[in-house]
Amino acid sequence: AQNAYRSPESSRATYTKEYSTTFENGDKLGLIMIDADGNRIENVSYTFTDGNWTNSNVFYSPKIVKVIAYYPYNQDLDKNITTVEELQKSIQLTKDQSSADEFEKMDLLVCEIDDVTENLNITFSHVFSLLTFTAKTTVKIGDKDYVFNLKMENVSFSICEDIYTPCNVNNAYVCLLPVGTELKNEDFRYTY
Repeated sequence: AQNAYRSPESSRATYTKEYSTTFENGDKLGLIMIDADGNRIENVSYTFTDGNWTNSNVFYSPKIVKVIAYYPYNQDLDKNITTVEELQKSIQLTKDQSSADEFEKMDLLVCEIDDVTENLNITFSHVFSLLTFTAKTTVKIGDKDYVFNLKMENVSFSICEDIYTPCNVNNAYVCLLPVGTELKNEDFRYTY
């Protein structure tokens, strides 16, 4: 069974060869602010600019007892979503994940904060599992070895009857799957 993947970085947006992630200017995260009765007070966005998260409409209320930070921000998020599970269910994983833009929209990051202060420390975790396909080669120059991902074409895989097309990230092919997806020998096949 696949587990949610974790990056050594606490934030994301650009995938590196190790699949750790960093934010880029213009990226937006959301803060779902929840009161003591479990009702959503607000869904506030923060924009990443030159290494800082900013919000033009600073919002704080003593009624806030819990915050769910998430990325990417969704301004049209259903007003009834007040848990990580509901937030996860709002993301529809597609079988064709070949578009980098669409892949990033599906790669939900979350952080639940129960100790709410005006300065929040956010450490994101990915909520879905990541399946990676690579073909590597090693080149020796002098006494150093350098490892490179080889380019593959037409990468796809199937789980039972479902066919998936992963996203190419630096000649590695990645695909998001629900946590707990089982890859059994008789049901799992890949081609390239």
